[in-house]
Amino acid sequence: MTSNENSRGPLRQKIETIFQQILESPVYDKALIEDYFSPEYVQHVDGKTLTYAHFLQHVETQKERISQLKISIDAFVEQGNECSSVHCVKAMTQDGRKILVKVIAHFKFHEGKLVSCDELTRLIEGKIEDADVGSCA
Repeated sequence: MTSNENSRGPLRQKIETIFQQILESPVYDKALIEDYFSPEYVQHVDGKTLTYAHFLQHVETQKERISQLKISIDAFVEQGNECSSVHCVKAMTQDGRKILVKVIAHFKFHEGKLVSCDELTRLIEGKIEDADVGSCA
């Protein structure tokens, strides 16, 4: 298992790439998502379940609502084809509101692609309508 900033295993590198190239990017790139996510991908977030198709819609909706997004990893562990992170998402909505969300997530990979994410999010800063930033579609 790895847990410190200096030790970046292969799954942490993949998660960081997903965060940077897909979630932090202002551009919706379905082809890039297909490179990292399995068509069988399922995300459980805050009591909601997103299939792969729902996840694609979620990312597209986020791009419409959010003008800037930055993710910082506070803690990370990986073992085998699974990893978990505690990370913060700082975002700015299209109308200029700040959002800060703390996320605890557990990821599973299969054949190099992300197949599942089990996630809890907590809105720290923002309006109540921003609380669904992790599951909006």
